[in-house]
Amino acid sequence: MRRSSRLADTLTGSESSTAQPTLESSITSPPPKKRAKNAPQDAMSATKSKARRRRGKLESLPDMPLDVLFEIFGHLQPLDVLILARSTKALRGILMNRRSAISIWKTALSNCPGLPECPFDLTEPQYINLAFSKHCHFCLALSVPKVLWALRVRCCKKCLKDQVTSLNGRDHSRLHEEEKTLMPWERVGPEYSPYNRSRPFYCCLNSTRTNLRSELCAHPGDKRRGFVEDRLHHIGRIQEHAKACAAWQEKLGDDRSQQLQEIRHRRASSIQERLTDLGWGYEIEKMDFWQFSNLSVVRQPKDLTDRAWEKIKPELVQYMETIRAERIVNDRPYRTMGAVKVLERLLHNYGLTRPSDELVLNLPDVCLLLPFKAVITETSPDEDISKEHFEDAMEQLPRLSEEWRESATLYLLQQFNISRDTTIDPACLQLAIALFRCTHCNQHTPLTSTEAMAHRDIAYLGLARSLSEADKHFLQAFIVHNCQPWREKYDNFIHDASLDRAARNVVAACGQDPDNTTAREMDALDPWLECQQCCRERRTESVMHWRLAAGHMAHWKSAGHDKSREEDDPRMWRLLDHSESERVRTQVDKTSATTYLCMRCRCQTTDRQTHLASKHGIMNIELTGFVHAPTAHPTHPISLPAPETDSGGII
Repeated sequence: MRRSSRLADTLTGSESSTAQPTLESSITSPPPKKRAKNAPQDAMSATKSKARRRRGKLESLPDMPLDVLFEIFGHLQPLDVLILARSTKALRGILMNRRSAISIWKTALSNCPGLPECPFDLTEPQYINLAFSKHCHFCLALSVPKVLWALRVRCCKKCLKDQVTSLNGRDHSRLHEEEKTLMPWERVGPEYSPYNRSRPFYCCLNSTRTNLRSELCAHPGDKRRGFVEDRLHHIGRIQEHAKACAAWQEKLGDDRSQQLQEIRHRRASSIQERLTDLGWGYEIEKMDFWQFSNLSVVRQPKDLTDRAWEKIKPELVQYMETIRAERIVNDRPYRTMGAVKVLERLLHNYGLTRPSDELVLNLPDVCLLLPFKAVITETSPDEDISKEHFEDAMEQLPRLSEEWRESATLYLLQQFNISRDTTIDPACLQLAIALFRCTHCNQHTPLTSTEAMAHRDIAYLGLARSLSEADKHFLQAFIVHNCQPWREKYDNFIHDASLDRAARNVVAACGQDPDNTTAREMDALDPWLECQQCCRERRTESVMHWRLAAGHMAHWKSAGHDKSREEDDPRMWRLLDHSESERVRTQVDKTSATTYLCMRCRCQTTDRQTHLASKHGIMNIELTGFVHAPTAHPTHPISLPAPETDSGGII
């Protein structure tokens, strides 16, 4: 039954269904069946109405006047015309009529700027199929981007090996020399090569080779010469046109890539503007734009709409929160460096107000005190730390310094009593034998307990492990400021049995009681001693101060002494008499430069101008903030000066 008859019957049935039912029909007709409630009635009716409107919408298109159709088709792209020609028999009959429809195809081709004209060996539909249709011409596989322009085919990688003959290698040797010049060839890149992916190869179609051989056989003798000339001209035109098409395709790909890139950039910029409105502007300025633009929801080549934004907003907000957390972690060392720099200036001003004999804590030790560390670590990452943040902590610094000194004293007291079987008495640290050796520097002169607390060890050995995982962000700041904390938990200062025996022998050689003489009393005596072992070995440098003597005796093996000699031999030392000691002191005063104590950092220096410029960044001509430090004793043994005669000569 024709569709018009069905529509008429339907219309008649619908019209009759609208009449009022009679009594007879109401009695004899069965009751209506209930509809299954599989879907909402409104949704089903809406779907059916849409499908009814779509069905047959362009059915009457072939019945339109040709001039109207040609005007419509003239605004289409080439691929659209090709798809229409493949849609129905009626449209195919119109569009494939070469006499009447040739203008449609040419107009469609002119709608693609830059596309080379249709070649002499192809019709317009064939040319459009080659240039725009994405299927393989052999297996009809979809999404095949590779076009072999000279061979006039689009071929997938799977068919390439079976449908072409390589002009490289063994296949090339099987071709006759005459055949090579009479066939169109194509260069295939290594990414499509089925033979060797490290270099490109040149190929021709198998069917072209077969047809060429047949044509050569059909033109024997003198006819072949004319055929070859025409063929060479034919191949030249094909290769020239193929080159132009390849350039057009490359430019088309570049333009499309640029267009997609502009869309992606526009989408990324729009997303950034919306994130900025949500308060993520600072994170957007600091984050890596390349990493952000490569997100799957950002790099899509689609313009951002309000609906799309609402869909991707939760994911992007979560991403920005992750970026912010990473930025805080990465910026924490640099933020800590800025805070430590501010605190350093405060401590320098604090040191100027304290007595010269008071121990001022080192910068890292102050940073690790709880009130100061809380300011550095707990201040909002978006807020710059200034000196006002440390005001409360600076007011607590005297009390915190006293607590730190008590803790350090307890540690040194424990170290001092390791080699002694006595009870712990804080007064023991004042004895002359309570000397300590730093395990992280090569200083031979032992340190008293006060000197040990003020010792600035700038060696970085073990600095990383001396900091807890939560304090690792201080590491870079301490290295930049050339300092590190006083590490009591890693045995930075020791008082072993060797140093204890050496100190006792030195004090005893000076005629003092090791168990009762304090270091201050020994400094007041200022005794100088001569190492007898060095004299026996004919060493000229054998005189040293009593503290250096204790360290020298504790390290007698490293000094090159006889290893068979006991280190606690009291005969190892000779106490210089008064005249010899005076000559030594006079020589030390002449050779030693004036030493100053910087009140800002409690460091000793002989060049105040250089110290202020390099350590504190101050160009102070008046050189304020220094006091005279006691003359530093030599850190290595010296020679005993010869006595002078009355005439000023040397005996």
